[in-house]
Amino acid sequence: MQRSKFFPVLASCLAVFGLLLVSGVGSSAGASSSGGTITWAKPDEAQSLDPHTDFNGNTWKFFFPVYDTLVTTGETLDLQPGIAESWEQTSPTTYVFQLRKNAAFSNGRPVVASDVVGSLERVLDPDTGSWWANALGAVSEIVAEGDHVVRIELEKPHTQLLSALAHVSTAIMPMEEYAAGTFDPTKELMGSGPFMVTEHLQDQSWTYEANPHYWGEGLPVADELKILIVLDEAARIAALRDGRADIGTFVNPDLPALLEGDENITVVTQETASYYNLDVNALSEQSPFTDIRVRQAMNLALDREEISRVALGGMGAVDYPLPRTFPSSKVCVDVPSYSGSREERLESARALMSEAGAEGVEIDLLTTSALPSLIHIAQVIKQQLADIDMNANILQLGYAEWIDAVWVRGEFDLNVTWLSGYGDPAIVLGSWNPEKTGWNAHYLVSDPELNDKIAEAAETPSGDERDALFAEICALIDDGANMVALVNKNSIIAYRNDRVEVNIHPAEGYEDELKYIEEFARIAP
Repeated sequence: MQRSKFFPVLASCLAVFGLLLVSGVGSSAGASSSGGTITWAKPDEAQSLDPHTDFNGNTWKFFFPVYDTLVTTGETLDLQPGIAESWEQTSPTTYVFQLRKNAAFSNGRPVVASDVVGSLERVLDPDTGSWWANALGAVSEIVAEGDHVVRIELEKPHTQLLSALAHVSTAIMPMEEYAAGTFDPTKELMGSGPFMVTEHLQDQSWTYEANPHYWGEGLPVADELKILIVLDEAARIAALRDGRADIGTFVNPDLPALLEGDENITVVTQETASYYNLDVNALSEQSPFTDIRVRQAMNLALDREEISRVALGGMGAVDYPLPRTFPSSKVCVDVPSYSGSREERLESARALMSEAGAEGVEIDLLTTSALPSLIHIAQVIKQQLADIDMNANILQLGYAEWIDAVWVRGEFDLNVTWLSGYGDPAIVLGSWNPEKTGWNAHYLVSDPELNDKIAEAAETPSGDERDALFAEICALIDDGANMVALVNKNSIIAYRNDRVEVNIHPAEGYEDELKYIEEFARIAP
């Protein structure tokens, strides 16, 4: 949980967007009570069970109730204690963490420093294949100093380290059990968080029970958390209305209007550091986007304001590779695909298409039928690309098929998706180095100059020098047009105010929509 310098800018952004933000939202329908079940309807199933290797933001949401991290983030993306109750940076490359002495895994064994050391070493081990290892920087050693102190030594300064440690990809696992072979993180979840998994019915539901050994006094309030996998948004709305679900998460910007007049349901729009973007396949021989001129023409043809207005009903706003949540994003505003009039950009785009001999080119534009906002965005983009004689065929795939086509096989031309923004502006920019991320290596061109500047920004302290690097990075990303930021992606959360008392935090960077789930309570009849 993070309290930081980002708050003034974040607050002003929220006011401009006119979003309904609720922090500490509860219900006055009755007194809250301990025990009972909280039921959450969400639109997608987990794609794996290992938080150290999974790169899918929708999957992380199943991990948050179970796993702790060393630090976490708060209501303004500020750093807050996690399993470490305090920490100190004793030199530019040394961090010392004091662990909670009352933390325990759900099997009752206390969390000790060796669990933290082993978990982070597993993330950093190349054999693990963790995409998040790069975000942690060049770590020279991680040392347990007794049972409740952990020291991390870096080879060189890494400004984003603490923010990287707040991600569930650094989940603290029971490493004694892992070493003994009694815990397999690829097949089960076991952590020191407020809940533990007791049942998983594939594509149907997850059941979590309260962790009796959780370190939070009096928490979790509920005895049980039930997650229902409900792909269809209309079915999720129906589940809220008929009481099968207490909480639902949505991506449809029309939801507030659809639920207008239902006094038992409160809709909250949560600001995030995430944004919708286009993946552009520059490596497949079948893709016309191997020609950088075609990529640049496509990028220039986009009208992000229209995407926000038409596809998202005005709920979003133009966003940049460096998310608008962060003050430094101002350095990205004037790159070519964002500046000048659209007519001027279209003129440049048509010239590039002519030079490349690509007029009338046919492309496939992928999205998934499981997420309506992506479909709406794809439809607007299709119309915009027609203005430069680029003909887009929209393919709506099922969720699992979509993931396989894009991130496993790399068989696509354009793909509408989103990126998480995290808690430090340099972390998401690291996504443009496929040699480090891995998940986009089969469609993203590796640019040595860009990779070097991203690495330099990760080491540079916040300030003018870092912002100057960010400006160069944004210019290179815009020129390459290989992953293209579009508009910001907010989370839409609806809950039954007559059934549950909840605390929805106003800003999130790590896809943890229900960050304070351990505090949620049923309302006594």
